[in-house]
Amino acid sequence: EHQEARFKDIVSRTGEYLDTWYELLPEEVKNNTAPGHSVPLVLANHGGGDDPLQYLDEIGMLALAGEKRIAVVAPFHSNVTDLLSDVLPKLVRYMLDTYPALDPSRVYGTGYSMGGRATMAGLSGNAGVFAAAVPQGAVTYLATEDQAKQYTHTDIPILFTTSTYDFHMDEAALTLRLNYYFGMKAITFDYTTLINQYLGYNGMDPVRFDFAAYPMSGFKGDAYERVMLDNEYATHTWLIHNRDGVPMVGLNVTEFLPHGLYQEYAGIFWNFAKHYSRNPETGKIVYNPFVH
Repeated sequence: EHQEARFKDIVSRTGEYLDTWYELLPEEVKNNTAPGHSVPLVLANHGGGDDPLQYLDEIGMLALAGEKRIAVVAPFHSNVTDLLSDVLPKLVRYMLDTYPALDPSRVYGTGYSMGGRATMAGLSGNAGVFAAAVPQGAVTYLATEDQAKQYTHTDIPILFTTSTYDFHMDEAALTLRLNYYFGMKAITFDYTTLINQYLGYNGMDPVRFDFAAYPMSGFKGDAYERVMLDNEYATHTWLIHNRDGVPMVGLNVTEFLPHGLYQEYAGIFWNFAKHYSRNPETGKIVYNPFVH
């Protein structure tokens, strides 16, 4: 746990700033025995009502980080939500400057609920810091016009996740009188808006959503996968590829779960994010489908 005034120059109207964060580091990062630029870094954002360690534990990030030897920085930002676009990229830069083992080409952002919103706020501040992002059960964040200008030269792979009893799903598709099984709903306007926004940021065509043809997602996707999470819940992933065949925008929906933390959510994040890096010289996204 770090409590310090490092970021006191980024301050709210009421005088608040980001003064607390948690650094979860493999021992080889702490003692600087890992090779330089060899360890991925995850910026992990808690949701409203959660604290960072509770959030990391309940989505399985602690176990994942230990198994995969990933570094995690988790800010405690409940009181500075209006500052996140400015401060989160600076928190990432502080971590990269402080620990030489961290890989600046493999920095990933994720978060749940308000933490998903924080993830998109961090992207809006400087998407070029990140190689990929996974907002989960995310409250909407729409970049300002000035923030969106960066996407004329910066792509960002992104996967939006939700679940069938989350507030990002509704009953609208049921009015189409299709034979859905229990729990099959449609993503809401919030997620259709975000998906098309980030397709545009990545220079890709928008989706014309058709929930009659494609229940739940509203689109077919260029790739689709259904897997079971811990032999409990089915999860569906649709990915949309850019003109080079790289999956850049996706949707993941897990069946029967409400809005809340679940131990397999870190795995959903990592199974998407791990395939991407950002070339530190050109800023271009590099996709490797064979990462394990």
